[in-house]
Amino acid sequence: MNLDLFNNLINTVKESNIVENFINELSKGLENNTSDGKILDKQKNNVSLLDKLYKQEKITTEYRDKMYIERNNILSDYSNQTYNEGEMYYIYGIDKDNNYLLSICDKEKSHEVIKINENDLPEEASVDSVLRLKNGEYFLDKTATQILQGKMQEKFNQLLKEQEIQMQSKRIDGHLYEFVESSGNRVWLIDKNTPENNTNTAFDVFEELKFPKDLLNSAKQGDVFEYVNGEYKPYSN
Repeated sequence: MNLDLFNNLINTVKESNIVENFINELSKGLENNTSDGKILDKQKNNVSLLDKLYKQEKITTEYRDKMYIERNNILSDYSNQTYNEGEMYYIYGIDKDNNYLLSICDKEKSHEVIKINENDLPEEASVDSVLRLKNGEYFLDKTATQILQGKMQEKFNQLLKEQEIQMQSKRIDGHLYEFVESSGNRVWLIDKNTPENNTNTAFDVFEELKFPKDLLNSAKQGDVFEYVNGEYKPYSN
């Protein structure tokens, strides 16, 4: 990508309300998790903020995975820095049996998952809370919860902006895009203008979150659309 195009993409993102709306929603989600140091009703907060963003189709699968990695890094780094305060756990979800799912934040144990009944957790604990294990009992670490949610918010904001720049670079006026498949409102497209004869460049398949719903309802694999004036339109030659 040349420098002028990259700068244009940066300016487009800065002028766009889309990323700002994402970030505002992200901030509101974190504010809903904590209020004056108190964790709100866990029954109203049984999905992690990251999973909410994905389910609401705010982030692509690629950037969801990047956020998972960054979240794990943030948790494990903080756990190592504060290990003297007790072994640290993070509540990332609830299973179908209403057991809370905890991950151990120690890097050497980061793949371990623990299921805990809500009756065995601190009263104010919820998804996205940070716990400490001391003398065989779990305690809610409110300070760590707030600090780490702030760190996550900062990193998620950065990745949301990065994602929008990437998405803008994929949407090229005049390019043709082949419909591959969809899941909900998520669509995977192939940029047909990728050089087919260049063995070093494969067709560019990417996930699009802003494909028109009226076209999605009738789109099928192999259909071709042209990106014109900021919109996908059916293409016929």
